[in-house]
Amino acid sequence: MTNNTDKLEANSQNEAGFDDITLPIASDIRVGNKAVVQNMIRHTTKSMISSPYKFLAPYELADKELFYGRQKTLKSMAKKIIHHKIVTLSGLAGSGKTSLINAGLIPLLANNGYVYVYFREYSDPLQQLHTYLSQYNFVAEAQFASLINLIQSIKFYESNHIVIFFDQFEYFLTQVSSSKRYTFIKSLQHCFTQSLSADHKIKINFVFILQQDFLGQLLTEFETLLPYLSDQTTHLNLLLLNQSEAHEAIIKPLTHLDVNISYDESFIKNTLLTDLVSQTNGKYLGIYPPYLQIVCSQLYQAAYQALEQQSTVMINQALYEQLGGAKNILSHYLDDNIIKIAAEPQQTMILRSLLKTMVQ
Repeated sequence: MTNNTDKLEANSQNEAGFDDITLPIASDIRVGNKAVVQNMIRHTTKSMISSPYKFLAPYELADKELFYGRQKTLKSMAKKIIHHKIVTLSGLAGSGKTSLINAGLIPLLANNGYVYVYFREYSDPLQQLHTYLSQYNFVAEAQFASLINLIQSIKFYESNHIVIFFDQFEYFLTQVSSSKRYTFIKSLQHCFTQSLSADHKIKINFVFILQQDFLGQLLTEFETLLPYLSDQTTHLNLLLLNQSEAHEAIIKPLTHLDVNISYDESFIKNTLLTDLVSQTNGKYLGIYPPYLQIVCSQLYQAAYQALEQQSTVMINQALYEQLGGAKNILSHYLDDNIIKIAAEPQQTMILRSLLKTMVQ
């Protein structure tokens, strides 16, 4: 893409050679473009989707057609990437940051001519990226020298704009040694300064995704090594779902499945959304995405089982009450899954406490 200062534009340049690439969807390091994303989505058929909801798992690239409720945020993030070299995305654990990137922002950018590089594990970032690129023949073995060399060597033909995503970046800040952090940040500085050069052919943007409690640490650690950070950086804090976003996330995924299951609109508006809001106990405003996913998953499974006796099923107040409502569904979900993990009662109690902490 040669000009994207005003808006994301469609890119129809030659993508030959990538139509048949099948890369790991949930890999900790990924590289791709429009053809790669389309290939992943194409291989995820309706018959392979067992549920339109994700429980506690994040949405991945292949889940693009099931991801709803964040369109306004996606547009905001895309604009920020156009106008800023560095974008930070923070939010509560479980607020949907990874899902927003994987199933929303990466497909949107790729469809408009961007190449993406995605990190989600940081034991040795430079070596990991080089190994990945070499494995899929994106670079030659001899080309490993620095991050900018690796990026320049990615063979995606006409595309000249790359967005590098660093997901779950709190792990980099807390689990990578100070020497490796320094080396990697210096390599980012080299990429950053090179990409600012007027004669540099490749345009690079950086997106750092992390829990909001670590945002201050990221800024503190980076500001001395990335001198242009303050005037080239923008930030977005991902809030919990509002009721309009949650309504879309409940209804629209069902349209992609060949099942005769639907929702009673009055039940959603008068009961389900209200109960999901109440589960945050007033601590946060909005609906916590994992709560929505767990409750809707259980409702969907109950409705799917009912299809054995009837041709169509509506998820309504009666079905909801059979399952005991949102609070009971969430409690049983945690208990059932912890029992599968831990065989001893004392371990079950500990794990239950930990999981409750994670999702509250």
